[in-house]
Amino acid sequence: MSRRREAIPRALSFAIGLTCTQAAWACNASADGIGILPLRTSLAHDQKIGKKRTGLLCVPAGSWYWKDVGFEPAAQDIGIINALRSRGLVVQNGAEFGADASSSELRLRGSILSFSMDACVPWAVTRGLAGGKPFRGTGYIDVRWELYSRSKERVVWEITQRSEINASPDAKSAGGFLRAGLLTATEAMVGELSRFCEQ
Repeated sequence: MSRRREAIPRALSFAIGLTCTQAAWACNASADGIGILPLRTSLAHDQKIGKKRTGLLCVPAGSWYWKDVGFEPAAQDIGIINALRSRGLVVQNGAEFGADASSSELRLRGSILSFSMDACVPWAVTRGLAGGKPFRGTGYIDVRWELYSRSKERVVWEITQRSEINASPDAKSAGGFLRAGLLTATEAMVGELSRFCEQ
């Protein structure tokens, strides 16, 4: 892999509700552009998402909270858009499901269902000592993707994924940990969407 990552995730995914008729329709409609809606989540700002450790020996230091990852939907959308465009799909801003304010026939939305991380942040003065990582830990992220049709007025394709995350030497923060997990979840989703269109 030529591109360096802040984490090395593995994704397990499954798709539901696919038929040959729907697939052919989806491919034709995608030529008009897929509208991308901002990521959303029901995770609370102060929700615990895992165990926090710190120091050279990674001793217990409380808990990680959802607010620690600095989730910004607009920033994460860039990665989703780039992944779709890399597969030759036309992308534009999308309107809410059921709304007529967008010209896009198809609208894609990602929802973060859960996120967990047990990670250690070494003290600044000890980072990199003896080959130590600046950020260590493991976790996972569950994402549901939905493809909505304006003309059919319903979700025509859906996939739910769990991506496991292991910190690499490049990982520097909880936010980077989340971004890497979302990137892999997005790439896995795009692969499934492409197969859906090629049926």
